[in-house]
Amino acid sequence: MRGNKWRKFERLAAAIRNAEQNGVPVKWNTRIAGYRFDAAVSPGYRHREYLIVVNCVEGNTPVTAARVKSFAKMVEAAGAHLGILASSSDYSQDAFELTAKHSVALLNGKTLNEMSERQLIDTFKLALSIYD
Repeated sequence: MRGNKWRKFERLAAAIRNAEQNGVPVKWNTRIAGYRFDAAVSPGYRHREYLIVVNCVEGNTPVTAARVKSFAKMVEAAGAHLGILASSSDYSQDAFELTAKHSVALLNGKTLNEMSERQLIDTFKLALSIYD
């Protein structure tokens, strides 16, 4: 991601860096299955590796369902367990509804600002106990 873009997502980037500093493999600005992601986070749990891909979107208008659907396709093609799409703006209602059908989490600027540092860090620790 370019410098100015990161400023809007600084807290999210800090949470990813925290995971990285705690031994979680992170690739920044990477390509997987031909798609570019701002970050790919690979936490491990019980000798298995999971993949969380992250993209950040700048804009002043709500992110559309088409954009979320396109991201969901990228997440699936990458073989990721979860995709996080963070936006400096909001999301359309249709975009939110798509998350029920796909392994995609949506974070808007307001949510990013309201989440505690711990909540942001925990975003990159999958609720892996469900896989037990």
